[in-house]
Amino acid sequence: NARITFRNGAVANLTASRISKEGMSKFSIFQPDSYVSMDLLGLSVDLFRHEAGQIRHEQLSLSGEEPLKAELSGFLDAIRHRTPPPVSGREARDALALALKITGLIKKNHP
Repeated sequence: NARITFRNGAVANLTASRISKEGMSKFSIFQPDSYVSMDLLGLSVDLFRHEAGQIRHEQLSLSGEEPLKAELSGFLDAIRHRTPPPVSGREARDALALALKITGLIKKNHP
């Protein structure tokens, strides 16, 4: 689990497990007027919005394939067809830097 707070005040929770009984990959976003919970393996989205003094809930489905599988397929396609990858080197480096920072904090706080 990781909680990331962005400069604009938005907060994201990331949850992933490869050792739990069931695989999970979830991404949650908290904003002043809404909460979004995405199940990246189940390809579903729960959206909660505060509107006119009420909480409104909407369930959505994500189309396509599981994101990690799509990412790896896109990378392999870029190699095979000599086309730009779906994620730039800079974006990949930034994602890796964040993952390493989270891993370092986990190790520091849970030796």
